[in-house]
Amino acid sequence: MLRHAARALPVPVLGAAAPVVALLLWMLDRWPWMAWPAAGIAAALVGAAAARLFDEPAAAIVDTLPRALWWRTTARLGPACLLVAGWLAAASLVDLDGAGRPAFVRLQGVVTVLCAAAWTTWLRRRGRARPGSAVAAGLLLVLSSLALRNPLERFVPLYPYGPDPEPWRTAYFLWGAAGAVAAVLLVLAALPRGRRFR
Repeated sequence: MLRHAARALPVPVLGAAAPVVALLLWMLDRWPWMAWPAAGIAAALVGAAAARLFDEPAAAIVDTLPRALWWRTTARLGPACLLVAGWLAAASLVDLDGAGRPAFVRLQGVVTVLCAAAWTTWLRRRGRARPGSAVAAGLLLVLSSLALRNPLERFVPLYPYGPDPEPWRTAYFLWGAAGAVAAVLLVLAALPRGRRFR
C-alpha cells in the first residue's frame, strides 16, 4: 500500500503549489484583513493538489486487477492526510490574532481536500482515468472566484469578513456541512459495487 501511495504523489504539482500556498499564507500573516481572500485561494490550491493524488494514469490496467477502487483510494488517502497535516501546520504558523479566525482558515483547507478526494473518487468510479486535472481546475476557479468576490455573500457567507459574528457562524456551519457530505460521498464512491448502499 505504501508503494502505491508513493507512486500516486504528483511531485511536480506539489512542488509548484507549495511555494504559492506559502506566499499566500505569508501575505495573510502580514496583512490579515487586506489579504483575507488569500486564505480561500490557498485552500483552493491545496484542494487542487489533493485532487491530483487520486488520478490513475494506468486505469485501463489497474481496473482489471484484484485491487479494487476502495483499496487504491485508501492507499491514496495517506498522502492526502500528509497534505492536510502540512496545511494545518502552515496555517497554524499564520498570526491571525488581528483577524481572529485561525481555526476557520484550517477548516477551509481540510474541507477542500475532502471535497477534492470525494469528487475525484466519484469520477474514478464512473470510469474517468484522470479526473484530477478537471477537479483541480474546477476547485481553483470556483473557490478562488468566491474568495475574491461572492455575489451571494449576504446569504451564503463562505468567506466572511469583519467583526459581525453571525456570518462567521453561518460560514462554520456551511464548511462543516460540506466536509461531512464530502466524507460520506467519499466512502460511498469508494465502496465495492456489490456493497454500495441503495
